[in-house]
Amino acid sequence: RFLKFSSKNARKKVDPSADEQNDTLDELVSKPPLLRRRRSSLSISINRKSAITKPDVENIPVLHHAESDAVNSVDSNENITVLIRYSDGDYSYVHEIDEVMRNHKELLKWLKNKQDDMSLVKFKKIKHDLDDAIVDLERKLTNHSYKFGILYYKDGLNSEDEIYNNNETSEDYLEFCNIIGDFIELENWNKYRGGLDVEYKRDGLISLYTEFKGYEIMYHVSTHLSFDEEDEQQVARKRHIGNDVVVIIFIEGEQQFSPAFIASQFNQVFIVIRKIGTDENNEPLYKVNVSMKDLVPENTPLVPTEIGKSMLKEWLLTKCINAQRAAVSTFPLTERTKSQLLAE
Repeated sequence: RFLKFSSKNARKKVDPSADEQNDTLDELVSKPPLLRRRRSSLSISINRKSAITKPDVENIPVLHHAESDAVNSVDSNENITVLIRYSDGDYSYVHEIDEVMRNHKELLKWLKNKQDDMSLVKFKKIKHDLDDAIVDLERKLTNHSYKFGILYYKDGLNSEDEIYNNNETSEDYLEFCNIIGDFIELENWNKYRGGLDVEYKRDGLISLYTEFKGYEIMYHVSTHLSFDEEDEQQVARKRHIGNDVVVIIFIEGEQQFSPAFIASQFNQVFIVIRKIGTDENNEPLYKVNVSMKDLVPENTPLVPTEIGKSMLKEWLLTKCINAQRAAVSTFPLTERTKSQLLAE
């Protein structure tokens, strides 16, 4: 079960004495974004230190969608996963457990035969006080917070710049946003902020946030990031979404999306969402397409023919996290950085 984010925590009380905060959060969602009055030169920096070192797709940590095919999950009662971490790479094996292998000595014997350089390794039973250190190492090697971009692509928008300049929303678009997250006020936000300014309103007044299976997710929503009326390219918005590995495209209208439409070289995965109607309970139904750049390994969950409101958030965030992990596996940690983490 994934964690449900409480809207009580997401919606801060508004100070009625502040001139720019007389609106409720719901009113801020439907209002045009905050205008940027001053233009400044911005440099885009890419931090690759948080990437996960994985040599191939089989070793990429995978979240499992609740309704994914059996091939995408492992029954922990019948299989054992062994993860070996080196400073220059990681290796993992999934093996079916028989009665013999339930004995730890037999398990180590199997492991030594499986991995050539394990034959010379002497194993020791670890002390209990190392448990926390191992957990801490795994936390350092795995991201627990993610930022994903959201672009609203509607009829009448014919270029990337026009998409970034659009401040209009729609009922279906906001409905989708509210399914996958909660709108929060950025000022004084004390949880994961995904690089957004939470002090001086440089990135707008509100954003979209959620918690999922122990992970924190901040979305960079194009229609709610601050808007510079003097900048046709909306560099302030591209500074965030252009540096997101995974970008969600919500489409309204008959137009088709192509990754060639987006100039950013850092965007690696595009998940295209389109509302196609309602189900028998009058709940929204969505069609999903996923486009990944050539170097991104295939990843789960599989893309459904259509998906309803009840499963959309879990499927989408599972896909976003797995897709980002697959993508960043092509930008590994340096050997020095990983050696330092293992030494600690």
